[in-house]
Amino acid sequence: MRAMSKVINSVRIQSLSAKGGKSAVLKSDVVDMVFGLMNNDTLTDLDISGHQCGDAIAVVMAKVLQHNRTLSSLDIHNNGLTYAGLSSLLLGLKRYDRGDGDDDDDDDADGDDDNDDDERG
Repeated sequence: MRAMSKVINSVRIQSLSAKGGKSAVLKSDVVDMVFGLMNNDTLTDLDISGHQCGDAIAVVMAKVLQHNRTLSSLDIHNNGLTYAGLSSLLLGLKRYDRGDGDDDDDDDADGDDDNDDDERG
């Protein structure tokens, strides 16, 4: 799975569906793959449902969400998450920084958006 992460990060992939099911459950392998997506800058849609990874996938996904600025759609159902896993995922979502430039630090010091050079007096 680490090799798969390298491939995903080396190509400009935008959508990845790695659904599990009754006969295709990757468990810890999908956790390693997701961790490899931490610095991916092209992936927007990720489906890692159905692998029964438990809370490990939520903890790793929470960490990935803190660094990944492009992911906008995530399907993680049927992974056996508990309240603790959901709490970890929620914390990652709260810290999710999309880098869209809405920082308040860019405002003028006096709070207006005027060009202060015009206000010489």
